[in-house]
Amino acid sequence: MRRPAGSEWIPEMAGTLGQYAPRTRSWPTADRVPYNPAMPRVGAMAQITVIIPNYNGARHLQPCLASLARQTRPPEEVIVVDNGSADASREVLRAVAPEAVWLPQGRNLGFAAAVNAGVRAARGDWVAVLNNDTEVADGWLDGCVAGMKRHPEAAFLACRVLDHQ
Repeated sequence: MRRPAGSEWIPEMAGTLGQYAPRTRSWPTADRVPYNPAMPRVGAMAQITVIIPNYNGARHLQPCLASLARQTRPPEEVIVVDNGSADASREVLRAVAPEAVWLPQGRNLGFAAAVNAGVRAARGDWVAVLNNDTEVADGWLDGCVAGMKRHPEAAFLACRVLDHQ
């Protein structure tokens, strides 16, 4: 999800996950968001934050964070939003990705609220949301950046989900 300049977070605009909307005009009702020149440029220098909502997911965090560490183009920021876990999630995060941000919520607010908390804390131009049990393929983030370059008019990307079991 791209965070446009001159915009604010409007949760009501796109269901439970919200959407960034321009402050100065009403949100379009069309399926596609028109190109906004105030949006950050897409390219190799785009700042990308990965947000991972978590609730008692210590067993999932290690492979998820390790898959992010294997990226040829790592994200500039990783935020793990914890919904009041009682397991060893924080310890796993510190061992596997000590540079990641731990954002505790104190209680289980649910997936959407955790994503919203992560987006509010994110510094990136783009935000990628991953489930804590996700392992991204090598080159995943490079592929996302390439997709953003091919479609600069897009406001978001979705990835193909594969089950390798």
